[in-house]
Amino acid sequence: MAIETTRGLVVDRLLAAGHPVIPVHPNAFNAVRPRWGAARAKSDPGDSFKLADYLRTDGHQLRTLAPTLPETLELQALTRQRTDHIEARIAAVNQLAALLDEHWPGGKTVFASLDSDIALAFLDAYPTPHAAAKLTAARLEAFCKRHSYFGNRPGSVLIERCAPPPRRPPGSVSRSSPNSSGFRHN
Repeated sequence: MAIETTRGLVVDRLLAAGHPVIPVHPNAFNAVRPRWGAARAKSDPGDSFKLADYLRTDGHQLRTLAPTLPETLELQALTRQRTDHIEARIAAVNQLAALLDEHWPGGKTVFASLDSDIALAFLDAYPTPHAAAKLTAARLEAFCKRHSYFGNRPGSVLIERCAPPPRRPPGSVSRSSPNSSGFRHN
């Protein structure tokens, strides 16, 4: 079987069924098209004939794919599963970040990485601003020590990060926010 790809489900199934598969690079196939006359509109039946004829005349110069080893197939499946897990983890962290942005922005900024063990333990222990309201720098340092956190940040800095941003009176505009024209106020 001549086919214009080297991988994919079709190739895997053909190889598993015991059919010899000979990949033909599309550029190489286009380079030999003039042998069949003037270029006409491409069609699947015409391309199939030309590909079969190319295999008949030049097949001895083309390599045949070997069936994929079972170990390689297993590794490919594990890699796909790992990719799925990473995508699910990223989606979960993004959801958590959105919830924290809405309900407790300070909880998101205490530690550098929201999906780190220490950040998740902190959010588990202090899930709301109310739960963290009585937290002191010394308590936060003790918490960090219990969870083997060595981020080189004193408790006072971490406490400042989880404090809510100062409230502005309604209708006021911050100096760094863009105005309606898209330029920043000076």
